[in-house]
Amino acid sequence: MSNRIESAQVLSFRLKVPAAELPRLPAMLAPDLSLSVEEDGGDAVVSVADSDSYLRFRPIGPESVLTEIFICNDVGGLFFKRVLAALMVRFGGDLHARLLWSGTAAREHGELDEVHIDRGKATEPALAGAAAVLAAEDEAAVEAEAVAEADEPEPHSALDVEVQRSLTQARAHWAEYQRLKGKKS
Repeated sequence: MSNRIESAQVLSFRLKVPAAELPRLPAMLAPDLSLSVEEDGGDAVVSVADSDSYLRFRPIGPESVLTEIFICNDVGGLFFKRVLAALMVRFGGDLHARLLWSGTAAREHGELDEVHIDRGKATEPALAGAAAVLAAEDEAAVEAEAVAEADEPEPHSALDVEVQRSLTQARAHWAEYQRLKGKKS
């Protein structure tokens, strides 16, 4: 049986995400986790299919404020690390939580018991590495977008349109390759 976070005792948290970013979270954070953002009574709920864990955001003006964190039976801590911690790091949030892992094997292998993220800075090596990957992905995406906008002429023929489509698809594949490669290291 793999290690999992049985529950998380969230002691304090603060996070604001631009409302326009919420629909893009599944592609931005964890496309391989079946992450979804659904509306629930005016709030946005971020969750993973077949998971007990979720985050609840309330829209306030141009931002969405995190109002609830529920982490339970999180296999491998994937939701915690790749969604909650990634959001905290990316958007400069604060988090203080205690994690109850299944079994003692988790602690023996260095899984986090208590987590602190202050203004997006994670002191734990496991989360700091994730932060570096996120920062590199953000830089690469901004750079690729700027290069694409500067270098691409306006398509004039069907062949030009097809070439532009192929280049866009190749850039997306390259970005996904870089993201996956960053996770392995």
